[in-house]
Amino acid sequence: MRVAITLITLLFLLATGNFVYSGYENAYSKYIKGDISGAIAEITKDIFNGIRDSRSQLLMVKIYKENIKDYKQGIEYAIEGIRLFPDREREFTLELGELYFLSGKYDRAEQVLLSYNRRYPGDGNCLYLLGRNYFAQGKFHKTVSSLESAIGFGNKTIEVYEFLGKSYRKIGNYNKALEILSFVYNQTKKEELLGIIIEISSIIDVDYSSYITARKTISIPKASSQSIPTTNQNIPRRQSANNLSTSIQQSTIKTEEGTRTQVETTTQSEPHQEQINE
Repeated sequence: MRVAITLITLLFLLATGNFVYSGYENAYSKYIKGDISGAIAEITKDIFNGIRDSRSQLLMVKIYKENIKDYKQGIEYAIEGIRLFPDREREFTLELGELYFLSGKYDRAEQVLLSYNRRYPGDGNCLYLLGRNYFAQGKFHKTVSSLESAIGFGNKTIEVYEFLGKSYRKIGNYNKALEILSFVYNQTKKEELLGIIIEISSIIDVDYSSYITARKTISIPKASSQSIPTTNQNIPRRQSANNLSTSIQQSTIKTEEGTRTQVETTTQSEPHQEQINE
């Protein structure tokens, strides 16, 4: 009975011209096989025929951002996606903020990401991007605030901890920087981090070798509801948090695009996860 109803509905849509076939499946199939040109051709063919699919639009943004690295073109597709697909405006807006950051338009990126954060507070990915954007501008206290909040709202990827550790180093909190960066190094073995660890160890006169064994715990400051400043006020340096001991274990998140490392956190008391007030 259901099959009959489905067929009748399909025939009606075909007869009235309301049924539109999208080439997204073909495009995505080619994309995951590494045929980037073929994927673009499938989507471009749809656009030429007046067929628009939000999935295809997001895939084009992804291709120009990650594969071709033509950020200008990616920005155009993201802006168009916001206009054409209001039901997926949130996804396209976050992509737009990242694309502005990657293209070096830090002021535009900050504007988009702060606006996004006001509309969708507590998004750990947005807070991470804000932190990266602040770091690129040399606003290291703001970087620390953003990344601490990202962790508090659940974004515990190893990349967040890496930039948090680098930011602590920039503001002169060498003990915290050494603790976090040594943890990240033990997970990633990035040579760049080993050099930073040796440099910091020399500054505070400690033996770096004891930090590059498999340390399992670090202290993470609590996220603050006031962690994302919106004015150019002077921000005091954060003190080390001694009252929150966090056990960190490495886990893996598998996605369509591959595998990325995330840090699982268990605490004696959960970080504050209040909404971020602009």
